[in-house]
Amino acid sequence: MEKREGDNHVTDQNAGPSIMPRRNTGNLSNLNVDTQVTNPQEAAALFNLHQAHHFALVYLPGILAAGFQLYFGTKYKRFPQWLDRWMLSRKQFGLLSFFFAAMHACYSLCYPMRRSYRYKLLNWAFQQVKQKKENAWIEHDVWRMEIYVSLGILGLALLALLAITSIPSVSHSLTWREFHYIQSKMGYVALLLCTVHALVFAWNKWVDVSQFVWYTPPSFMVAVFLPIVVLLCKCILLLPCFRKRIKMIRCGWEANTQTNQSSMTSRL
Repeated sequence: MEKREGDNHVTDQNAGPSIMPRRNTGNLSNLNVDTQVTNPQEAAALFNLHQAHHFALVYLPGILAAGFQLYFGTKYKRFPQWLDRWMLSRKQFGLLSFFFAAMHACYSLCYPMRRSYRYKLLNWAFQQVKQKKENAWIEHDVWRMEIYVSLGILGLALLALLAITSIPSVSHSLTWREFHYIQSKMGYVALLLCTVHALVFAWNKWVDVSQFVWYTPPSFMVAVFLPIVVLLCKCILLLPCFRKRIKMIRCGWEANTQTNQSSMTSRL
């Protein structure tokens, strides 16, 4: 053993070279490697958060409009001004959602090319050698990532289709039935895929106390809250008792409510 001058640590001359991956960190040599690397998964989840919220904001005004028509029993009563403006802005929200989804996909694809990932990969390999593990295969983790990536690709493909059909030159070439089917039916399917995509990313982290930093919910929990509310409300409106009534109202039927009676009396 010998102690070098100017150093605070002792080196062993007989010891072999260490295989612990290190890097030049300057004055930060006393810090752990993991603390010096930002978490790219959280950054990718941030794009997913914006994408999910903006996409849910596309279909939330339709849910509110259906509830408004059910409450008043007519389609001739004008929507509130804020709801009217919100419905006119659905295209912009949808395009923003596609933009954040594309950024989320690009950032996730660039994750393996980051130097921080290479350091983490070296650390994982060192830990595997240190624990004398010949196979690091984790079945549930592999299935989680396969399902996560597959749902993300399908959701992004449907979002791209929705974005393309929102272009005026493309939308004018479609019939109203085709445009409504793509934007409404396939839009809800895309919202469902993106929501399940975020849920699979969370996996079993919902019950992990360490995810709740400063008692605040993690990003994946915040990302799926509004889309789940929209999907649940849509499922309620698809029940026969509500669906039939909404269809009748939008065909011109008016419920015999007190509001309609008062308006008819005022006209007489």
